[in-house]
Amino acid sequence: MPEQQLQEQLDALAVELRRGLTIDGVGGDLLAYSAQRGDADQVRISSILMRHVAPEVREWELRHAGSEPDELVALPANPE
Repeated sequence: MPEQQLQEQLDALAVELRRGLTIDGVGGDLLAYSAQRGDADQVRISSILMRHVAPEVREWELRHAGSEPDELVALPANPE
């Protein structure tokens, strides 16, 4: 999917859900992010600024989504 189309669809979904969303690739690279609605947590801020998911966050993602998910995955909150 072209980047512009991905961004437009993500922005539309974020408005519909009324929450900030990010999409990162299997390798942890940040692919797209929506405008933030409400308070952003440090993980989201860091991922956007670095354009990559931190290794400890990536480990959390892998535990819940696996290394090659074949569909979108909503991750549970990490209390840490």
